[in-house]
Amino acid sequence: KGKDKKEKRSKRDKERAKLVETATGGGWGKYGIIREGDMYTKQEEFLSWLADVKGVVYEHCGQRDLKEHFDSFCEDYNTATMPSKKYYNIQAWHAAEQAKGRKKKVKTVERTSFDDDGDRNAEIARGRAQRQEDVVKVMASSMKADVGIVQDMREQDEQKFKMRTAYALGDTDTARDINNTLDPSRVTAAEMKAQFGNYAPSLGTMKK
Repeated sequence: KGKDKKEKRSKRDKERAKLVETATGGGWGKYGIIREGDMYTKQEEFLSWLADVKGVVYEHCGQRDLKEHFDSFCEDYNTATMPSKKYYNIQAWHAAEQAKGRKKKVKTVERTSFDDDGDRNAEIARGRAQRQEDVVKVMASSMKADVGIVQDMREQDEQKFKMRTAYALGDTDTARDINNTLDPSRVTAAEMKAQFGNYAPSLGTMKK
């Protein structure tokens, strides 16, 4: 059964590829085929396309938004409908641009900070490394956010329980010390009154 499913899936993929190739004038796969798992290997081209074509700042994108944009990038890539060859292979594109510059023998260089190919290559490498680091940070922060919130809430609840226990036992000094470590926005007057009734201390009086 598993083999039959794979064969059917393969057949559907081939049929789809033929339909897409016909619709795109034979451009399907001209520069290769990429999928969702290729986001990291094509991240330099993807981020350049995201900024230039979509006008999107990747720092403002969550993990879901990045995935949706990359799906669009894959479609344009696979159907060979990118607006520039730059977005298929950005390094090859830069090399071609440099070659054109050498052939024209331009005597006036507007960008004096790039006096030779070594400077330009170093600048490209730095940009690529920075973009890789930024993509990892964006994705990592979006995945860790929920974990951090849950952990913070758990710690606040534990501290509240200790404070209430200490106050119930008459250990007001310990209760005051614990209260000083809590986020004031997490311990409200209503909570204190619900726990201790009219005998509840005010948050202001519990501060040192």
